[in-house]
Order: sequence, then structure tokens, then C-alpha cells
Amino acid sequence: MHVYGQQIAYVYTDSVLLSLPRYAIATNKLDSLKNYQKELEQNNVQLQERVDKLLKPYSQTDKESLSALKLRMSPIDTLKYVCNA
Repeated sequence: MHVYGQQIAYVYTDSVLLSLPRYAIATNKLDSLKNYQKELEQNNVQLQERVDKLLKPYSQTDKESLSALKLRMSPIDTLKYVCNA
């Protein structure tokens, strides 16, 4: 009967990945994309708040389309909406 030794190895993936230069570059790019995504989401929220503030005086009903609401809006507010959208 042959006795085989166990072949076990512990690999720390963090150490291996950090030793690869392309991994570090890709990680930095991913982090910058995440920051860019957060910035876009913040800008989207701010823009939506501005549009909501602009449309609030016109009390849009549930069944009223945006084009119908634009007909009721003042020309200045219509231009503001077009510039924000």
C-alpha cells in the first residue's frame, strides 16, 4: 500500500493580485468609474429636484401628459424646462 502525502497549499489571492501591475491599474480605473457613477447619480438627483420645483406650480395630474402640461406653462418656464431636460 502506498501512502500519499496530502498536497495542500494556502494561496493569499490578495498578495498574488496586488503583485500584478495590470490588476492595480484596473482597480484604480474601477474606483474612478464608481466615483464617476456617484457623481452622475448626484447630478441626476439635483436635476430632478430642479424639474420638480419648476413643475410644482402647474400641479400636473396623473393623466396629464408632459406635452399637455407644457401648453399650460409660461413661455419662460417652458424654456427653462427644455434647457434642464
